[in-house]
Amino acid sequence: MLYHVTPSKNVKSILTEGLEPKIGKASETNGEKQPCVYLFTSLDWVKEGIETWLGEIYWDEDLSVLSINTTAEELGGEVNGGEVLVNRLIPPADIKELYPPEEVYDALGIEY
Repeated sequence: MLYHVTPSKNVKSILTEGLEPKIGKASETNGEKQPCVYLFTSLDWVKEGIETWLGEIYWDEDLSVLSINTTAEELGGEVNGGEVLVNRLIPPADIKELYPPEEVYDALGIEY
């Protein structure tokens, strides 16, 4: 199981079309050059990301956490610490909304 954090406004299209490698707001802010889907390997890493850099980038947006029902190996992803970088489409059948915006902070134990 892997995890993806996204602005809640993106959830509907992701659940319909899948996760496509892109240079989004977070990638652009961090100077990324190659379009990728960025995933986390655990909910602890999700929490850390939201409490630090993701929370800073998306401070004015509601966030949702998606679960990806596959492994880094099955996706051909590059594991980098608690992140997995994937350079191919993740189909919608493998994606589920784990925490909608109203549950994210409480479910992860994040102070707000």
